[in-house]
Amino acid sequence: MKSTDIASENKNKSEGMTKEAYELLVKETPPSTYWKEVAEEQRKALDNVLQENEKLHKAIEAKDEEISKLQIENEELQGLAAGVQLAENRLAVTQGRHGWRGRTVGVLAASIKSAP
Repeated sequence: MKSTDIASENKNKSEGMTKEAYELLVKETPPSTYWKEVAEEQRKALDNVLQENEKLHKAIEAKDEEISKLQIENEELQGLAAGVQLAENRLAVTQGRHGWRGRTVGVLAASIKSAP
């Protein structure tokens, strides 16, 4: 081995490059196994990305279902709240007409039960 080759090899190793990598850079055509290895690495990377994509797709579907259920529950609760508000308004009107202002619902109920 020439001293220039040794110096070049040492320089490449110090830069983190293996002899094989250096040879791939300086040769006109890389060996046929190189392209097979590159293709296999790319296939593995693609497979990993596709698996991750599938997981994310399933997670999105689950979240969409959860959102739909929560929207339905929200609508039901809004209807219930509107009904409670209506009942509260009716009770306030009833209390105002009969002079029961300031009484609690419990006192009102007790007075209704004790009425002849």
